[in-house]
Amino acid sequence: LPEGARVQLYGVNQTGRSCYIEGDTVQGRQVEGWAACNRLLFHEPTAVPTPGNE
Repeated sequence: LPEGARVQLYGVNQTGRSCYIEGDTVQGRQVEGWAACNRLLFHEPTAVPTPGNE
């Protein structure tokens, strides 16, 4: 993932090594698919409101 990409995590595979993500890069390009979960460790999480708990 490029630095500054904003993605949401939608799933983790059975081994816990691959994460399914969707989001946008700084350049406005959309990204979607599987990425190594350890690549997400360098991205700062952003809180997303949960429906009903806003």
